[in-house]
Amino acid sequence: MTTLLYIESSPRQQRSHSTAVARAFLDAYLARHPGVELDTWDLWSPDAALPEFEGAALSAKFAARSGVPHTPEEAAAWAEVSRHALRLQRADLLLLSVPLWNFGVPYKFKHWLDVVTQPGLTFRPDPQKGMQGLLKARKALVVSARGGIYTPGSPTAAWDFVTPYLQHWLGMMGVQDVAVVSIEGTSISEAMTQAARAQAVAEVQALAGAL
Repeated sequence: MTTLLYIESSPRQQRSHSTAVARAFLDAYLARHPGVELDTWDLWSPDAALPEFEGAALSAKFAARSGVPHTPEEAAAWAEVSRHALRLQRADLLLLSVPLWNFGVPYKFKHWLDVVTQPGLTFRPDPQKGMQGLLKARKALVVSARGGIYTPGSPTAAWDFVTPYLQHWLGMMGVQDVAVVSIEGTSISEAMTQAARAQAVAEVQALAGAL
């Protein structure tokens, strides 16, 4: 069975433009593929609390990279990290809803990314070939809302650190086919917001038949 993993990183729920557009994609995609298993990972849910990546967990990461056996404390911390990383690893298709906050990703999303990006779990370092991605997913859709306008060619295009960052990270994880849909100018005017959101919904609905 195909598994679609949806990462929701905005706390605004129904007021979030990125969430609304991502859910429009889910509605369209699941209607076309009724047998797909949907795994929703709301990073702001109390049930989705992530481990702090420090102390034993951090030591366990470097031990894993060096092939050094874990101490009991490191083994317990690594088992918790592995549980989260393997949830990402088992997905066949990724949907990331990631609004732009201060030109980057929300801190909850960055915490999640730091927990799941692990040697031997989601990537493998190779001295000759570099980082080798271990994810099963080969396709991903990134939906991102932003208050300003950062489209290619605009004066502030270079301020968008979300799109290149996630494209690079997904590529490192082995995901080569990455579509990005942005909702631009949500802080400029209501008319612009609604037009941008409608366009983004149309884009993701079309992608639902292509991914």
